[in-house]
Amino acid sequence: MNIALKPFQKQRMLELRKVAAMAQMNWQHFGQKQIISFTAPTGAGKTIMMASFIEAMMCGDEEGMMAPMPETIFIWLSDAPELNEQSRQKMIKFCDRLVLNQLVTLDDSFRGDKLELGKIYFLNTQKLNKTSKMTNTGDGRDWTIWEVIENTIEEYGKHLVLIIDEAHRGAKTNQTTIMQKFVKGFEDKAENQKLQALPFIIGMSATPERFNSLAGASLSTLSKVVVTPKEVRDSGLLKDKIEIHFPEESVINKNIAVLQAAADEWKDKCLHWYNYTEKQHYQNVCPIFVVQVEPAVGNKISATDLDECIREIERRTGENFVEGEVVHAFGDAGTIPINGIDVPYCSPSSINDDRKIKVVLFKEALSTGWDCPRAEAMMSYRVAKDATYIAQLLGRMIRTPQRMRIEVDESLNYVHLYLPHFDENTVEEVVKKLTEEEGGALPTDVEAIRGGNKTSVVMTTKRPVAHVQPSNQAGSTQSTSSGSTVHQPVNQVQNTPGSESTKPQTTIPQQPATVVRDDGEHQSSHGGHQSSEPNDKQPEMELFVENGENPSQESQDPYEAVKDAINNAEILTYEVKTVAVNKNYVRSLFEMARLGDMTGMDEKFAAVDKVKDDIARLIHNFISELKAKGEYEALVDKALEFQLNTISVELYKSGSSYDVQQGPDLFSRTDAGLQRQYFNAEILLCGEGVGQRYADNYETDDYASMYDVILYVADSHQTDIRMDYAKEEFNRLADLYRPKSKNIPEKDRQRYNSLVTMGSTISKHLFHLPETINVDLDNEGETCTDHLFVNADGTATFNLKGWEPITLEEERKNPYFVCWLRNQDRKPWALCIPYDYGGETHRMFPDFLIIRKNEYGNYEYGLLEPHRDDKKDNLAKAKGLVKYVQACPNVDRVQMLRKMKTSSGEKMLRLEFTRLSVQEKVMKCVEESDFDKVFNAEGGYE
Repeated sequence: MNIALKPFQKQRMLELRKVAAMAQMNWQHFGQKQIISFTAPTGAGKTIMMASFIEAMMCGDEEGMMAPMPETIFIWLSDAPELNEQSRQKMIKFCDRLVLNQLVTLDDSFRGDKLELGKIYFLNTQKLNKTSKMTNTGDGRDWTIWEVIENTIEEYGKHLVLIIDEAHRGAKTNQTTIMQKFVKGFEDKAENQKLQALPFIIGMSATPERFNSLAGASLSTLSKVVVTPKEVRDSGLLKDKIEIHFPEESVINKNIAVLQAAADEWKDKCLHWYNYTEKQHYQNVCPIFVVQVEPAVGNKISATDLDECIREIERRTGENFVEGEVVHAFGDAGTIPINGIDVPYCSPSSINDDRKIKVVLFKEALSTGWDCPRAEAMMSYRVAKDATYIAQLLGRMIRTPQRMRIEVDESLNYVHLYLPHFDENTVEEVVKKLTEEEGGALPTDVEAIRGGNKTSVVMTTKRPVAHVQPSNQAGSTQSTSSGSTVHQPVNQVQNTPGSESTKPQTTIPQQPATVVRDDGEHQSSHGGHQSSEPNDKQPEMELFVENGENPSQESQDPYEAVKDAINNAEILTYEVKTVAVNKNYVRSLFEMARLGDMTGMDEKFAAVDKVKDDIARLIHNFISELKAKGEYEALVDKALEFQLNTISVELYKSGSSYDVQQGPDLFSRTDAGLQRQYFNAEILLCGEGVGQRYADNYETDDYASMYDVILYVADSHQTDIRMDYAKEEFNRLADLYRPKSKNIPEKDRQRYNSLVTMGSTISKHLFHLPETINVDLDNEGETCTDHLFVNADGTATFNLKGWEPITLEEERKNPYFVCWLRNQDRKPWALCIPYDYGGETHRMFPDFLIIRKNEYGNYEYGLLEPHRDDKKDNLAKAKGLVKYVQACPNVDRVQMLRKMKTSSGEKMLRLEFTRLSVQEKVMKCVEESDFDKVFNAEGGYE
């Protein structure tokens, strides 16, 4: 395929191949009819995975685990022509080893008596009713479609595979549907039609319960392959969240009000996608605005005022639509005039690939047979009772346009739905429908936005123009009209009317930040002791900030500068998985090397060549060793042997019967299969041309090099050596490329992270903050402006709990404080540190990332974890922090904090893990009590 499958898709396809191979053996050798239930949630890419399976079955797979079976016949059965056509188009687009004439749509033009070997036939149940031409003879057809399939089973049954798309739809228990005729077989004597149950069936569904019950009631053997919702969610194939918006009852003219809000969202998405793709050098996504209108009424094509709809979208967004930018999916309506432009019909399966389309009008036709990742916002005029149709549509809007999660702009991971005629109860009905039949265990969060009050928000570093720029000055507070406290940015500098200078300045003291021991002794953040005497002669540095001017890079967008500095600081974060994917390190090494060459992370652009040379050298060493031992010729002879099976027939003495037994195997030598063996060996070496590189480097002739490569791949010990080499070289490249990965496009950076993550439960990455983040925002709590990321109004609100408020208060008092980041648990962008506890590896997300600026103008970073002393995992987390500090020296402060009562009030006792003495003592602790003693002895105060 010319599209890379996600790791979970590869794993499940490998499982499906194994199950299918066993099923085929049971059918072909034992006559047991087989059914495989393939379950995958909405958005998992069932069609792509099944296309990969078909291509591997007909052409052989890349791993060399499946020999090609080019005579296989596939029937792809669905209940709608659009579903069939969409599946066929995907196979044409992505299956580069299949040819176009292998993909055949079955309709009444078919005239044969049976299906042909090596073809994939697309058939929909709507063409199989009793009045259909396909189920009757005539017009040049001598065979009905039922007879054609029956003839195919009789002639080519061992090569026939039926794939049922959306298999749950026809599995109703109270009636015999057309789909069930394929599963159970049928005979209609009145119509003189019959069909035996198909011998090998794969049923695809997001909700397989009904299909599994049907299969279990048949005479076939049922096997199951299941893709879990978590696998899909973690893959980046789906948007993170669906946001459903609906108005209050008091809103006047709900249609216009909600349409305007939806149009605003669509326009905003257009701008965000344009900025993202422009920066990342990708093709623009061109988001689509989907509008579901009301059914026809009287002579009108829709009860919705379509002219008003398009006119309002144009007015709200500033668009002036031309022909082709607005289309409809009203079936056979043809081109219709709307608001002064001709609006043509566009089939649902063609919408996503037509990049000119901006707005799609539809009624119900898009609920099935449609896949449009470009759909970013939807508004529905439908009434509340139509929850099923809306849920069906949403299930097809949640796919990500680039098949990956967007890290640099959180807003691009959302899809928005606007429902003017729904209330809280009916929205919940939509949510319920999403997880039922059509949603199929939809692996995404569904959040209703009630009363306009979000529980999550997209935040950015960019401040409104009215907000001031940062420096290193302790923050101030300001009372709001509601009485709550707003923490102003610590960098506040203001120009007041009548000021003499247009370049206000902030004086930054040069005293290093300190942690003070309880006895009054100062400790630097790096563990050195200093006098507690005040320094009255501190050098000063001026930081100039200009409002509305551009005197320096820092004054342009200081918070953006902080974010960029963090992303360039090579701070480590980790990904922790519960289960590691089995990894072919040779393949992963080639992929990592190719990524290095392609992105320039390998400065010589020769990483792939080096891997080929290294493996060629391993082959040469192995062959040289065999020849030195005198074993080479014998192994070549053995490699060229082929087996002749023997059947021994022995008559019983009575002469009336005989016994058939397996006789002794005969072997003969031939080089007829040499090319095939060499081809398989090359596949096991990842098909990268290693054999040819070996022949070129060591000047061996063609036949000799083929013998050598076959022998090398067949030796299990050499496989272990090759994997050990590949793992070591892969890790070397991963470490070499890690600091460079921050400068490559996001898609390549995600590919790098995916490769690193794939084979390990714990993988190391560079901490990288996106352009925007999604934050679980508390509606009540502290409102501040000094958080690194803020809302559109320039503020952020967090409900800090426990020891967090006093920790942040102390940090703000430090003269070097710049801003802070709430490191929210389990967010994709959050900084994660692994630690071992209870025999398992867990994830820790330190509460705060604190940014300071030292006397040299450099940013310093602190990870702070206020952690109660009664927690059972204190010591485990502390050891995790020690290991983190040792692996990541670029973080200046890493502290665990506890609240203590002192003579001057409550203060946070801080244990600084960057101190070598603390690291040594913590790692020697065995019990929690040992750690408490270290904390009390080594901790200090800010």
